[in-house]
This record gives sequence, C-alpha cells and structure tokens, in this order.
Amino acid sequence: MPALEEFVAVHADDDNGPALLTINMGETAEEISGFLEEIGVQNIPVALDANQVVKGDFGVQNLPTTFIVDKDGMVRFMKLGEMRFEEMGLYLQ
Repeated sequence: MPALEEFVAVHADDDNGPALLTINMGETAEEISGFLEEIGVQNIPVALDANQVVKGDFGVQNLPTTFIVDKDGMVRFMKLGEMRFEEMGLYLQ
C-alpha cells in the first residue's frame, strides 16, 4: 500500500493528471475501512465489487492485479502482483 499512498499524494493537486482507484472483491465497506485504519492508510479510494464483475470483465486471476487505463477507458498495461511507485511512473509516460 505504500506505493498507492505515494501515488495519491504526488498527484493530489493535479486535476488533469492520473487518478487511482482500488477495487475490493470480497470484504464489506466496514471491513475495508477497519483494515485501512489499522494499517494507517487514509487517502486511497476503494470501490466495492461484491459481485466480482471487474474480476470477470478483466480476467483477474490473482490479487493484487494492477491495470493502467487511459482516459478513453482502454487498458494500456496490466501487471500481476504488487506494483512499486517507480514502476507506475514508467507506464504513465
């Protein structure tokens, strides 16, 4: 989660820059909120996908999976596993 926090912090004031959205496919909003509070994370947006629509639509097999989607909704990059902040920058060029 440190890379996600750093991403949000770096791009917080950039209205035309990249945005971050995390998607949870198993827990309730209360469980997610409690977990994020427990690990000290505050500014990461989380969408709930209880019916696992995103998992099916994007073929997610393992978690975490990172997608970089352009402003037109096209997936430009996908990586299985955790992504470091430095890697994110490479794919946003």
